[in-house]
Amino acid sequence: GGTEAQDRLTYLKNVIFRYLKSGPDAASERQALVPVICTILRFTAEETTEVQRAAAAASGGLIASSLTSLLW
Repeated sequence: GGTEAQDRLTYLKNVIFRYLKSGPDAASERQALVPVICTILRFTAEETTEVQRAAAAASGGLIASSLTSLLW
């Protein structure tokens, strides 16, 4: 229902906020948040693997840029 959709959106907002505000020294936190974001957005297994590979290969602000590119 509408409440569930709103809850998911709020949770997604909070997860992405944590992801984007984490500093360059927080690569492990970012790596941990990627599957959470993929689950909330209902990515396929292939999409999740692709995003996880990109996140692992990226460093610093490039991870945030990659996520921004995927979302927009």
